[in-house]
Amino acid sequence: MFNITPLIEGNLTTAQLRSLRAARHVSCAQSVECMLVGGAVRDIMLGSGTYDIDIVVCGDVGRYAMGLATELSGEIIHSSQLHTVKLHSGE
Repeated sequence: MFNITPLIEGNLTTAQLRSLRAARHVSCAQSVECMLVGGAVRDIMLGSGTYDIDIVVCGDVGRYAMGLATELSGEIIHSSQLHTVKLHSGE
């Protein structure tokens, strides 16, 4: 199996890595699965920088988003009826 950790660490900013680690921490604390998806995955595999991080959550999205906002000292700036949340980190 291919380990993409070096690709992730080499293509994300310090703030993005902090956000990803916070996402993992909240996921473990709440016992829900979360996965990195979307353009960030493509950009990492291509070796280019990425602007934002998209995460899919298998569980209570609102609860997860609140936990992640707290973890990152950030805020939820958009939430929709489609269970999508946009969060701005404190950085």
